[in-house]
Amino acid sequence: MAVRQVANGYIPVADGIAQSVTAAQKSVEFDPSYAEGYVELGRSRMLSTFDWSGARKAFDHALSLEPSNTGAQFALAHLIMTVGDADDSLRRYRQGLERDPLNLLQRRYMARMLYYAGRLDEAEQVIRRVLEVNPSFPAAHYELGRVLLARGQVPQAVREFESEASSWRNLGLPLGYRAQGRTGAANTALQRLVENSGGSEFQVAEAHAYFGNVDQAFTWLDRAVELRDPGIQWLRGDPLLRNLTRDPRYVALLRRLNMPL
Repeated sequence: MAVRQVANGYIPVADGIAQSVTAAQKSVEFDPSYAEGYVELGRSRMLSTFDWSGARKAFDHALSLEPSNTGAQFALAHLIMTVGDADDSLRRYRQGLERDPLNLLQRRYMARMLYYAGRLDEAEQVIRRVLEVNPSFPAAHYELGRVLLARGQVPQAVREFESEASSWRNLGLPLGYRAQGRTGAANTALQRLVENSGGSEFQVAEAHAYFGNVDQAFTWLDRAVELRDPGIQWLRGDPLLRNLTRDPRYVALLRRLNMPL
C-alpha cells in the first residue's frame, strides 16, 4: 500500500500521499461497506492534512463495519498515541496483538511507544521478541539501540545501530557516535543522513536536536511538515526532542499540526 511505501521511503512522499488519497477515496466510493477502504482513508487524512478527527472517524467507521479488523485497530492506536495518551494507545495495541500476534511491524511500533512512555524495560522485551523471530526485521535493531541509549548503555546501543541492515542504520549511527563522544564519526554519520534525507526529514531533526543544534532541528521539522514526512506523527513526546519543548517554535509546530499542546 502507498502509505507503507511512503513510511519506508520506497517512493517519494508526495507521490505516495497522492496515490493513497486517491485510492482511499475511490475505494469507499466503490464499496461503502469495505472496512479496509476506510482504514486507508483515515491513514491518508493523517498524512495529507493532519486531520486527526477525520482520520479517527474513518477508523471508527471501519471498526463498526468490521470489529475484528486489526488494521483499523492498530491505526486507531497509532492515532491516539499521536494526539492522545500513551496508556490508551498501548491498551489498544495489546488488543490488536491478541488478534494478530505475529504482526512484527506492530510489535515494533508498540516497543517504540513504550520507549516514548519511558517504560524502557518493557520496550526492550518487546523489541527483543521481534528480533528473536526475525533478527533482520527492518528498524528492530535501531529501535533497540534507542532504548539502550536512553538507558545510558551507549556501547550496547552503538552495536545495535551498527547491526541494523536496513536504511534505519543511517538514522541510528549519528546518535550512537555522538553519545560515545566520537565527534568526527558522529558528524560524518549526520552528514550521510542529511545527504540521504528524502523521507527521513524528521529523523534528521531528531539527530540535530540530539546534537544540540536547536535551530537546525526546527528547520528540519518545518521541512518534515512541508514534505509530509510520516515521521512527524511521532513529534509529541519524542525523547530525542526534549530539549526543544520549551522553545516557542515547538508549541507553534504543534498548533500547525493540529496537535494538542
